[in-house]
Amino acid sequence: MATSTPNAFRADLQANSATGLYSIDRVAALTLVLGLIYVFVPTSLKFTASNPDFYGQATVDKTVDQIFNLLIYLLILWVAWIRRHVLLIGLSQLNRWFLAYAVWTVVTLVWSPEPIETFLTLVRLVFDLLLCAIVVLSPRRALDSLDLLRVSLAGMILASLAFVIFMPGWGIVGAPSPHEGSWRGITDHKNAMAQIVIFASILVTYFWVVAPPERRRRNNLLLIATLVMTLGTTSTTGILLVLAIVPATYVLASPRFRPMLQSMGLWLGLAVATVAIGYAYLVVAGAPTYVELAAPIAEAFGKDVTLTGRTDIWAAVLDQAKDYWLIGYGVGAYWIGEAGPALVPQQAVGISLWQAHNGFVDVFNEGGAIGFVLLMAAIISHTVWALRRWRTDSSMAIHLVFVGILLVSNVSESSFTRPLEIGNMLLVFLMLCRVRESMARPRPAASARRVNAAHGVPV
Repeated sequence: MATSTPNAFRADLQANSATGLYSIDRVAALTLVLGLIYVFVPTSLKFTASNPDFYGQATVDKTVDQIFNLLIYLLILWVAWIRRHVLLIGLSQLNRWFLAYAVWTVVTLVWSPEPIETFLTLVRLVFDLLLCAIVVLSPRRALDSLDLLRVSLAGMILASLAFVIFMPGWGIVGAPSPHEGSWRGITDHKNAMAQIVIFASILVTYFWVVAPPERRRRNNLLLIATLVMTLGTTSTTGILLVLAIVPATYVLASPRFRPMLQSMGLWLGLAVATVAIGYAYLVVAGAPTYVELAAPIAEAFGKDVTLTGRTDIWAAVLDQAKDYWLIGYGVGAYWIGEAGPALVPQQAVGISLWQAHNGFVDVFNEGGAIGFVLLMAAIISHTVWALRRWRTDSSMAIHLVFVGILLVSNVSESSFTRPLEIGNMLLVFLMLCRVRESMARPRPAASARRVNAAHGVPV
């Protein structure tokens, strides 16, 4: 059965193309674009919709929002039904740790104190999964799906630049906001715009590296637009991350650096140097405090050592989480409004909250130690898989940098457990790309797997 699964997967893909269902790919691509628009763009392009002048407008915007959401769900269901055989095979081959984590999130429904909220959260997470699946588990190669994601995010950046230039009243934050002058483009906040440019810069840089010289002109323009938009957001975190990930992606994707990065001597030398410097510091200055360690990093990102009060939120949430540390509170059941358990961290910081501003804390709080371990194991195993393939496949640079950014960004923001969040969607996208890579590759014939007994190599 195991050997026939990839063959069945490829047969279904061939059947799709043979019956003219490549047009379904266009619908899937459109659905992805609409999904990204839904995540980032305010309803009806009203950037004050979250605090409207009158209740009637809020009702209208909510209705438009629900209709748009329903349209996306219907498109997802339509394409998923047409590709149901491919999706069933592909989803069954997901990272086993990730599948176990997904099952565990469903199990939390049993003890969730807010089962309706948990159920609705799970439904939204399922649609996130299906949206990514109808794009990746298709006749496209995995790299083509990542290229589609690049084009989609780049399109949002170009549209945002157009807003800034031609409609600055919408595209630039105005008074009396503390972020006055920051570029938000077509999003509702400069931080959302920073998210787009961070993830887009990884994809644009990779495809710039691998593109032939005659096709680099377009990527040059996209890379410049991305960097300009990064500076326009005035997001210190976004600027520093983009300045770090662009060269990191370039180095990992370029074949000229691969022999050096694969050198065991390089990593041993770095390890010895790190240990030596750390030991010398401990001998001279003693063990550093949290403030001494965190202050330089926080200052580099324009934050204080509490990350603008985030550490107070973490402490309050974790103090409650210890009462159900093993199995969790229940996915989607904690941040449900002003009342309930979320009232404690909200009182600790004095503002309304909808997340812990730390993805690791939210996973531990809602999924318990079991959910946390399963998700971390899924991410680690995916990273190991990408590292092994990176030796011969430059596209693994995208996976490695994406995972790194997701881990870093979830220290101050939460996306692992939140539906309709770009970080959660991209993690699923990467997991599915792994499936597409492995399922589309034909297995070697038995004769090709014979091993030369004298040399221990395939013959």
